[in-house]
Formats: sequence, structure tokens, C-alpha cells
Amino acid sequence: METEQELYQLLQKDRYLVIRETDILQLVHQHEKGFLMDKVNQLAYALGWYYGDPSCGAIDINNKWAILGGLDLSVLWKDREIIPLPFDDMHDIRQINENHVQILTDPWTTTSAIYTLPSTHSIYQVEGLSRLYKAQSKEWFY
Repeated sequence: METEQELYQLLQKDRYLVIRETDILQLVHQHEKGFLMDKVNQLAYALGWYYGDPSCGAIDINNKWAILGGLDLSVLWKDREIIPLPFDDMHDIRQINENHVQILTDPWTTTSAIYTLPSTHSIYQVEGLSRLYKAQSKEWFY
């Protein structure tokens, strides 16, 4: 297994797609694999293999954590640790304040919902999406 420095150098030699980026961190994917890159320290962390590619991600405004999600895998990176999240169909994510993010699961299913993930990492469902989808724009995040 490569070190974080070696992985960073390997990623520089090939193409990758950027999902989210701050001045310090960058969430990227390449060939169905997700990575978090630390541009300042030139380190890269392998976040996991995704069926298809990751579909969304978020990086904390203070660069303390990052979340990468997709069809079959969602993970939280915090303190150099990768923590699996219980979402198999993450469609989009947004940070609503310094301590909370909202997660949208696949809006085209009957079980779609919006979840809030606070800094304690306990997850709770805000509301099922079927009623919200009819009341609000399909572009609910933007």
C-alpha cells in the first residue's frame, strides 16, 4: 500500500475529476475510486471504491472533515480516519452551518429523504421527500 505522499504523487500523474475543493483540501475521483487530497501537505487519502463514481461531496469550511458519497458508499474523513456512513444512495449534500450537513438520498425513489448529520455524527431524518418534492423546486440545494 502506498503512503499518503506516494498516493498524492501517483494521482498527479493521471487525470482525476474534482467533486469539491477548498484552498487546502480537494475531493476527487478517478476510475471509480474516491480520494481526499491535501494540497498544502501534498498528501492523498483513499476513501474507497464506488460503483460508478461518487456523486457528491462536501468539505468543512474549516477543512476539519470531508464527506464523499455515492450510490453504494458514503464516508466521512475526519482526523485522518475514514468513517463509513449508513447511506447507500446519497444524491447530494450541503453544509448548512459549521456543525451540520444535510444529505439528500436518491430523490427518484419512494424512500428518498433529507437527513441532517450534526457534528456528533448521529443521523436523523428531517422529512420524507415525497411531500417536499411536490412543494419545492427540484433544485432544492441551489
